[in-house]
Amino acid sequence: MNCTLILLRSLSLALLAAVALLALQVPLEKLSFYVLSTEPEVAALAREYFISGSGLLQRPSVSILCWAGSSACKMPKHRC
Repeated sequence: MNCTLILLRSLSLALLAAVALLALQVPLEKLSFYVLSTEPEVAALAREYFISGSGLLQRPSVSILCWAGSSACKMPKHRC
């Protein structure tokens, strides 16, 4: 029973951290571009790079398709 409580506590903490990161994803992106004082063109290219699946801001559906063991993604313009 003690192991179950520890597991539930760990899983709930991981879920809370994941939700917090997803919720803060866009504000952190905007803050980092502001702090680095990037030009709009550079910010647009960086945003496109990260959203395309090459960085941290991957769309969950794309990363799940690739993680599931498929040899090639079913989405155009994206390589696993």
